[in-house]
Amino acid sequence: MPVSRGIRSSSGRILWEPEDIAKRWEEYIASLFHDDREDNDDKTTSYESGPSILKEEVRWALQHCKPGKAAGPDEVVVEMLIALQEDGVEVLWSLFKNIYETGQIPTEMLKSAFIAIPKKSNTLDWENHRNISLMAHTLKLFLKIIPRRIRRKILPQIPTYQYVFMPDKGIRNTIFVLRVLCERSIEHQQEVFLCFIDYQKAFDKVRHSQLLTILKRIGIDGKDFRIICNLYYEQKAAIKLTDGLTEWTDIKRGVRQGCVMSPDLCNLYNELILKEL
Repeated sequence: MPVSRGIRSSSGRILWEPEDIAKRWEEYIASLFHDDREDNDDKTTSYESGPSILKEEVRWALQHCKPGKAAGPDEVVVEMLIALQEDGVEVLWSLFKNIYETGQIPTEMLKSAFIAIPKKSNTLDWENHRNISLMAHTLKLFLKIIPRRIRRKILPQIPTYQYVFMPDKGIRNTIFVLRVLCERSIEHQQEVFLCFIDYQKAFDKVRHSQLLTILKRIGIDGKDFRIICNLYYEQKAAIKLTDGLTEWTDIKRGVRQGCVMSPDLCNLYNELILKEL
């Protein structure tokens, strides 16, 4: 459900008027995603490399989309696109080919609506909310194709001991490995030292300029690089309230919530930072 409760201002006063609540949430988005990032004026990258979008890739994306998801700001859901059958595939294929070849993503596809879910009951502080991002389903379909192309360059950069957001691995595997390690340490009377690092809002803290530098370094195709570059430098977001949306705000850092590409990009970003350290 959209946010409808009061919210605490920066001075500690509780706000109840819809206009005041909307303004406070706009301040929240601006502060959370603000960054003094460098301008997107790269003149050294060639954008010629990268195979064209195939019709079979569009069909695959439609077949692997989960139904029943909430619509983004454009109010179009994937069920509508599936219902068009082959006509829908043709239209999407034409759209995706044009986006991929030119690098220009329609403005409406770059907008995301956030729904703030409280972590605690009756909370009035914006820090105690978790954001769920609603993005255009058309963009979701397009971005299901790009990760399949760049993953062959990203996965070799991720070490085998990385279990989060990796194929055929998960938290259960990590727990099992840790349990076996502890059992063997007891058996051989050896000490085990564990280090836990709590990344606060890890997805929201990724710096775009550094992420693009990393992607350029590992050599992804120029057209894929341009799509990711424009996706992150031109995106906007607003909070969905009961009275409508707040004003659209530029997102200047962080990987996109709800995007299938974000886990791979966040993994790559974190791993290469640790390698540099």
